[in-house]
Amino acid sequence: MLKPNVGEMVSISSPLNFLRMVVFPALSSPLGRRVKEQVTSESSESSEKNDHEFGTIHKKTRRREKNRLAAQKTRQKQTQRADILHQEHEQLEKKNVSLRREIEQLKDVLKQWKELVQEHEPRCQMMNAPKSQSELVNVFPCEWS
Repeated sequence: MLKPNVGEMVSISSPLNFLRMVVFPALSSPLGRRVKEQVTSESSESSEKNDHEFGTIHKKTRRREKNRLAAQKTRQKQTQRADILHQEHEQLEKKNVSLRREIEQLKDVLKQWKELVQEHEPRCQMMNAPKSQSELVNVFPCEWS
């Protein structure tokens, strides 16, 4: 490390001057000033770059947040649709059970009617009745005993 001479000692009266002259002597020389300007320039460019990076990071963060909210909204809509479909499914299942019961009841009624017709056929007077129009007028209705 270089030691300052007596003339420089006068200008090293403050700690800041001491740092400039003794600790960082390159910054006090003309070449050092150019280096300092470059460092300052690079620092401002770096600062601008950091600002740009911060802006980019901020944009990414906003985009991610927006995307997160959109995804959340989409999932919520899907859940609602699934709930609606589930309710419709349950209603249709109940309707299906009800219709199957009705079908069974109607089958029972049909079976009863078939049995009644089978019992009636042997005694039916209309089955053996004449087929002409004039003869049909004189035919009495069947007896349903």
